Amino acid sequence: MTRLRVCGGVCGVLLVAYCSHWSWGLTEADVSSLVLLQWQPAADVLVNQAQWLDDGGTVVIGGWQQWPDQCAVVIYRSSSAGAQLCPDAVSQHFAVAPHSRTIAYWRRVPMEQGAAAELSVLDLAGPVISTLGAPRSINAGMHLAWLSDQQILFTFQRDETRTGTLFVADLRGGAPVEVMRREGGAWQALNQMPGPTAISEFITAAGLLRHHVCLMSSGQVQITPLEPLGGTEPLSFAMDAEGQLIFNRSATEGVIVDQGITSFCVSPDRRAVIYTKPHKLMAASVEEYTPRCLKNMADAGFALSGCSWSPTTSNLCVWGKAGTSGRLWYGLLGTERITGRFQFDADSQVAAGSRLWIAKRFQLDEAGDVVEPDWPTLKALFIVTRVLRGTNKIIAEARNAGSEGGVVLRMTGSENPPRLEDSGAHIRIGVSTQPATQWLQSFRAKPLPDLAAWLQDTSELGAPLTINVERQVLLPVGPQPQ
Repeated sequence: MTRLRVCGGVCGVLLVAYCSHWSWGLTEADVSSLVLLQWQPAADVLVNQAQWLDDGGTVVIGGWQQWPDQCAVVIYRSSSAGAQLCPDAVSQHFAVAPHSRTIAYWRRVPMEQGAAAELSVLDLAGPVISTLGAPRSINAGMHLAWLSDQQILFTFQRDETRTGTLFVADLRGGAPVEVMRREGGAWQALNQMPGPTAISEFITAAGLLRHHVCLMSSGQVQITPLEPLGGTEPLSFAMDAEGQLIFNRSATEGVIVDQGITSFCVSPDRRAVIYTKPHKLMAASVEEYTPRCLKNMADAGFALSGCSWSPTTSNLCVWGKAGTSGRLWYGLLGTERITGRFQFDADSQVAAGSRLWIAKRFQLDEAGDVVEPDWPTLKALFIVTRVLRGTNKIIAEARNAGSEGGVVLRMTGSENPPRLEDSGAHIRIGVSTQPATQWLQSFRAKPLPDLAAWLQDTSELGAPLTINVERQVLLPVGPQPQ
């Protein structure tokens, strides 16, 4: 079980200073070599929502330590800082300020007639907790969104009268102001949008009522009804009712990327998607829809149910559930490019473009010739890029082309195998006393001795000599113009 501690001190210095807005683009080569460079359980929490602070490395989670009685708002920024609880959370709803390290959430406050909820603001720079307005009864609404770094929207719901109200509170003082009231329904969501805007959702018997809420330059709040959701957004990912992941090429044509999915999140540049199946974390791009497995969690007791991709590209969080309990994982994304050298006989047919299947055992025909790998023992697929011909042997240089991560582990027995002598380089970046993050690493290693490389469409087997591994954290390429 991952232990949580209540936030009582400064949450720490980031390893790298990030800009709030980044511009970058994932190529097909990046997505086809995407891996998890780090992966660790972050907190035992049944997740309802996740939001990232503008540093891109700190994620805030709202949910339950135990559903439905123990609500929790959890801050997680790194394995060194661990997970921290916002004190006395009484609702799973929270909101992160657009341009500051500030979190709005509902804090339990004891009253004579029972517990109530107090709108609270946690400033991680302090950390200091301040409150806005008088305590309110705990209700099924309590959604939150920031219009700016000073104004907070929140909903309130009276279940007995099916009345919903929308308020705006100002950190600079004054009582919260009611800006909208709706009858005969219940609040469904309050979605924070880019800029000083949010979208409210109120469900009634007649359907979903959506409103655009905008903070004007005058300081007034403007509310505009929105048309019902409908249609298909071109060049977008979506999940249909059957659990299929669809890439919408246009309003009239789509591609089924995968099925049996439970959630998805799109990269900030909208060039790729990460998605969950009950026990797998997957990725795909908008150019090639071949799914790539980033993590197989067949042995985990939790079924994956959600994911969120950091706006600075390199971090993500994934969560799962088992009954009334849940778990959050935190990962560092990067690329892993693997090349290898394989030795064949001098008369081999191996050539540039040949496919090499690396396996432990192989199927033989009646004459004893290799027909194909014993597929359950398959470790990797390589494509030959260069052939070096000698008098008594051929050395084939090849690149890994499989769609499954974990090649290094399968081919060497370890994610971080012993390096061959005089090989290896790395770049580590850290700030002050914080643990450094390894941004670039390359090394050569020996494959396991019981592996062989089958040259497709022949009976030839080659010997794996070495593999060369280069791992690099995904990084944005520069600030995005405002």
